[in-house]
Amino acid sequence: MLLGIAYREQLVGYVQLAFISHLERRAALGFVVAERSARRQGVGQAAVILAMDYGFSLQDLDRIYAEVYPFNASSLRLLHRIGFQREGLLRQHEIHQGQRIDLVVLGMLRGEFYARHPSRLPSQLATDRAP
Repeated sequence: MLLGIAYREQLVGYVQLAFISHLERRAALGFVVAERSARRQGVGQAAVILAMDYGFSLQDLDRIYAEVYPFNASSLRLLHRIGFQREGLLRQHEIHQGQRIDLVVLGMLRGEFYARHPSRLPSQLATDRAP
């Protein structure tokens, strides 16, 4: 699932749930706010929360995780604000600009999400199965 992020009537980025597994009831989260003027305006956070609500409610997921470069402080802060917990470190997991680099793994469970964020989906769509 890939959604565009709009700010002031311009496409400024995207949010994505990838590797959706209905068997394991999990997905990976990815997001980018490419337009610098849209950063720190709350649009990325709002888009991530909406995508997670969709994943937990309509896709019946139990877990959403993200893998983030350790130097990406903005993304790490955003995910922590939403309620993601650091779960581990994948050491020298990827090659970035010719160098081996670690990835920080963060995750959030359905119950943790709905304890902090009420569903924003229209009531006829939301199934809010949070415990």
